[in-house]
Amino acid sequence: MSATIRQAERRDIEDAVQVDQACWPPGLSFTAERLASVLKTFPEGSFVADSAGSVVGLITSLRINSETVLGPLPSWHDVTDNGCIAGTHVPDGPCLFVMAVSVLPFYRDHSLGRRLVNAELDLARRLPGVRNVMGYTRIPRYKRRSDLSVEDYLKLYRPDGRHFDSVLSFHLSNGAQIVGPVKDARPQDKDSLGYGVLINYDARLRGDE
Repeated sequence: MSATIRQAERRDIEDAVQVDQACWPPGLSFTAERLASVLKTFPEGSFVADSAGSVVGLITSLRINSETVLGPLPSWHDVTDNGCIAGTHVPDGPCLFVMAVSVLPFYRDHSLGRRLVNAELDLARRLPGVRNVMGYTRIPRYKRRSDLSVEDYLKLYRPDGRHFDSVLSFHLSNGAQIVGPVKDARPQDKDSLGYGVLINYDARLRGDE
């Protein structure tokens, strides 16, 4: 299965929103209005995976000051202006903040998520002044181990060395490092018990495709 990673365009909005809604629980996915605002404010920060003319994956980002997420940790909604970015995007910000990665289930065994993340890392290296790539990742399997504190959950690895949580494992295997848990990052995310995990990619690095 071949796919091209390219910059998202306004003509992609309807299809990209459908992809996002297929990948995220209700209330956590993009609306057309929010994605349109993202593409208007920072068009170079969003990419799609295009397979034979169909959008099958999406990644979005904005630029921020690193201090925004390294002080008292704000919610995802605070960092991203509720997913619209118009009020929080800093055009010369030194940190590229990834909002979401979405790949249709049928295409997840083809490294498209990894390639989308690598597109953001490539962008970070091209943008003057950007030092790192950060984001709040979900931990949707935390609900299964709610007997653990979130700190202990983040230490939970499988015998093969991969993290128990497949979403967090995806980022760690691509070179991300855990900064720490974020309480109430997205309160609507019931599977993650409202938590997100702040992760950091060094913009000079890139995972294998």
